[in-house]
Amino acid sequence: MSADGGIPPPDLSCPFCAEPIRAGAVVCRHCRRDISIPLPLMLAQREQKAEIERLREQVTELSAALALVGTAAAPAEAPAAAARRREMPSWLAPLFGWCLALALVVGAHWLLVIRTDAAVIVLRAACILLPFAVAAGTPGLWRVPSAPLAVAGLALGLVAVGLMSWVVSVHDDTPIVPTTRRDLFEALEFALSIGLSFFAGGLAAKALRREPEDRSLAVARALRGTSVEQVAARSTALKTLTENATLLAASAGALATGFRRLLE
Repeated sequence: MSADGGIPPPDLSCPFCAEPIRAGAVVCRHCRRDISIPLPLMLAQREQKAEIERLREQVTELSAALALVGTAAAPAEAPAAAARRREMPSWLAPLFGWCLALALVVGAHWLLVIRTDAAVIVLRAACILLPFAVAAGTPGLWRVPSAPLAVAGLALGLVAVGLMSWVVSVHDDTPIVPTTRRDLFEALEFALSIGLSFFAGGLAAKALRREPEDRSLAVARALRGTSVEQVAARSTALKTLTENATLLAASAGALATGFRRLLE
């Protein structure tokens, strides 16, 4: 029996002879050795084992609860995952912007020339401002590289002028293709002004969407003073300068080709 009158637990045994001992014993009654020092350590070890088992049970219960919470949250996350899968491709927004610019330009031509017989300078101004505004405001168009953007602008101008010529030919019963060299060059200049306007709008979107870190990278790296970072800073500054110069050149080209014939 133990010190409190109970039967000693079966796992409390003498560390020397492994015989059962009482909890309050000082000397083992079997081997007669002093157990006053190891016995408290054994009791403390028993308590630690019991505490560890209790903590393990709590961890198991928490794991089960988290598993239930995760299962309940899965249906809520499913629509978000489905929405991400349904995100439109990166090329769809630029294509929509290109089609919108084409529709607006051709619509402006029909409204100003066919319906209201407005001055040609008004049509040229509208056909420069509309593609620029659409390209600058189309989401995702600023990610398109400059070369494909220029090709898209040129294609826009050619298709738009072709559709305008078709509308005029149907309305006035005239040939679609220009009959004189002057008319041909004027049509090509008109198409080029529309294309350059769309291209300039895309470059303006690139300049507006450029990260602040990119705009200040040249100064920040130059101040650090290392040669490699100075080269990178100069490269970034040159890239920014080139993009801004291209934007100004495209804008000037759109204005020049759009109004040159009218100012002669």
